[in-house]
Amino acid sequence: MWSDVFLFSAAVEIEPQQDADSAEYRLTLNRVSLEAMKTRLFQDIMVDMSVCEIEGWNKLEYLRELRDMLDGILKGK
Repeated sequence: MWSDVFLFSAAVEIEPQQDADSAEYRLTLNRVSLEAMKTRLFQDIMVDMSVCEIEGWNKLEYLRELRDMLDGILKGK
């Protein structure tokens, strides 16, 4: 099932003594935030796919629309 694919946690340990202004600290926080955002995005897509299934809508069409949107970002549109 789709839900088994991307269930992960963005758990990264940050040393309490680490300087909050250091580049390494900021990079770690950014990585954790990006992973959390990807997880939330994936969960939202999974809910949308469940709605598609309940309503009898075409899940592949929905996924193709998402792919086209992402392709547009990659092409700079």
